[in-house]
Amino acid sequence: MNNNSWHHISHDFVVSLDNTARDLRNLADELARPFGLSNSRWLVLYILEEHGSALSQKDLAAEIGIEGPTMVRILDGMERDGWVRRRVSDKDRRVKLIDVEEKTWGVMRELSEKLDAAKEVMLKGISNEEMIEGTELLERIRQQILQLSGRKTSHNPCPKSK
Repeated sequence: MNNNSWHHISHDFVVSLDNTARDLRNLADELARPFGLSNSRWLVLYILEEHGSALSQKDLAAEIGIEGPTMVRILDGMERDGWVRRRVSDKDRRVKLIDVEEKTWGVMRELSEKLDAAKEVMLKGISNEEMIEGTELLERIRQQILQLSGRKTSHNPCPKSK
């Protein structure tokens, strides 16, 4: 493959990847909006739900891959709106733990159903093997991006499919 061809193919691939990621975030925002959530708020709740117990504010920010001040702003709004509550850790009073409020569970179930329905349409005609290969490819790209940026890791919301 000549260099010019690689340049165009790689450019088209990266643009398509970026457009797809943006469209997916926009769709998640649209589906979450009627529940009073945004994609970032939904992601916080998803991670807390997957973790199964309270997480520290610092660990939650690291899981999502955002800075502490951004996490504080998101949690301030979520706490004000009754989605989560902060409490001081019994082990270290400097650590704030984030708990999910009771009302959240029903909303998460309903939103998950809507997201699952959208996922069915979005992935129609794509085989399990193609999804596994695509996931592996995207994860390799992600790891190389993290290496280029000097970051060690960020949240990987991939389901436990293996």
